[in-house]
Amino acid sequence: MLDREFKEAEKVEERRYREEMEMRYRVQKKRFDELERTRKDDVLMKLKQDHELSKEILGAMKGGSKKVVLKKKKNKNKSPMGGTGGSVESFFVTEADGY
Repeated sequence: MLDREFKEAEKVEERRYREEMEMRYRVQKKRFDELERTRKDDVLMKLKQDHELSKEILGAMKGGSKKVVLKKKKNKNKSPMGGTGGSVESFFVTEADGY
């Protein structure tokens, strides 16, 4: 009788262990899948940004770039270092600069 109860207890323990291992596997798989999806999204976003930058560079090289994202600003009151002074131009390059 004790032998039978002992075997049943071992079976219950083994079943719980398998269920716990399955649960751990599923959780790890979800984490891995989420990390992989995030990594792919980051790679895709970087590729899109590189593609847009390449298009802008090629357009600028051809001289037909009408899209200017960065504009030249003049600040007559403050310099970029925080002091006051004369006319200070921005460091951004635009097509008006001839580039």
